[in-house]
Amino acid sequence: WTDIEKILIYEKNSMKINKVEKFIDTYTKLIYTTSDHNMLDISSIGVSKGNAVQKIAEHLKISPEQVCVFGDYDNDVSMFLYAGIAIATENGSKKALKNADFITLSNDNEGIAYAIKEILLR
Repeated sequence: WTDIEKILIYEKNSMKINKVEKFIDTYTKLIYTTSDHNMLDISSIGVSKGNAVQKIAEHLKISPEQVCVFGDYDNDVSMFLYAGIAIATENGSKKALKNADFITLSNDNEGIAYAIKEILLR
């Protein structure tokens, strides 16, 4: 189980997703989060977007305060917690919106481009 970097499950039936989550909790040392309503991201402990962003920042020798990230779903929250600036799109999940520093337009309305122009380039 420790060699798993990521598994993505797409399943419309939430009861099946719940069964997979219970199996993971009971029989493995894996972790999971959601990346959309019907998507379950499964990975080894320590594998997350937040850890990846942290490693890149450390490699570039920049502090968390100098890092800006964008996201829209639960799997982005680990990045939000690390970065100095966390921006979520307005159509993001409740968990993403709760953990964001700023909320921009939806990803259907070029929210990231808008945030770069209106928030970061001021």
